[in-house]
Amino acid sequence: RYGLVKVKTPNTMQSSLVIEESRNVISAEKGLVVDNKIDIVNLDGGSKPSSITSAPDDSRQSVSQVVRDIKKRKIITSKTLAPTRKASHVAPSLIQKVPSRETELLHEAYLAYNQAQYIHAKKVFELVLQVNPFNVNALIGLGAVSVSEKKYLKAMEYYSQVLTIDADNLYAYEAISNISGKVRLNKDWKTSLLRMSKSHPYSSVLQFALGNLYVEENNWLAAQELFFNAHSLDLTNVDYIVNLAISLDQLGQYKLAAQYYTEALSLVDGESISFDRVQVKNRLISIQQFIIQEQ
Repeated sequence: RYGLVKVKTPNTMQSSLVIEESRNVISAEKGLVVDNKIDIVNLDGGSKPSSITSAPDDSRQSVSQVVRDIKKRKIITSKTLAPTRKASHVAPSLIQKVPSRETELLHEAYLAYNQAQYIHAKKVFELVLQVNPFNVNALIGLGAVSVSEKKYLKAMEYYSQVLTIDADNLYAYEAISNISGKVRLNKDWKTSLLRMSKSHPYSSVLQFALGNLYVEENNWLAAQELFFNAHSLDLTNVDYIVNLAISLDQLGQYKLAAQYYTEALSLVDGESISFDRVQVKNRLISIQQFIIQEQ
């Protein structure tokens, strides 16, 4: 009716060192000779336990003297150890995290999708779901494949499954927003979209979709504000610019409308667009003639 665009298609390791002093205490309590040696145990299991030895003492010590000596000893932690420039004698770990089968399949599927190999992408996305039926990335991928095949209702089924698993999944909401002009959505959609747009104010897709909902209610003022938000977040999206121009046109702000119509037409060369270029051009001419007459 208005020519509005509806669719646009961890690895620092800190060693924890502890001092084994209990052996000395127990030995002293039994009246045994106490060796003034503090064993340092590396909890990471990397290097061989080292030791810090105090001045030698061949005599027996009393229990109280041992306890006093232990209390005076400095607790050594990783923070009190000075950094060293010497190379570690421990060979670096050769164990690397191997990508899971699920991750490998997902990577292959999206690679195929990005190369427009939709049949292969669909097959591999389905293999991912066999491994993990709750993989939302695979479901979103299958939805995208369905959109490329113009099977919008099937796409909605996949996106709905995503929202069942993750009710606030931004990618699913944006995907639904992009096809909202192709499918009939229930009344709850606006409420959900309002909530998500507030949670994600920097999503140009959600701002644009919400603007289109206000157009359906003939609320051009609210729609214009949302189209402007979408344009501000994505300055190169021609569809956003056209809808902004149309909303300004409907509000009687013809000079601004003409400005955005002109900007949109200047960006359409080689650009995939979702509006009638001739219709926009004719409307721009009409507005320019009206502005001249009013001067």
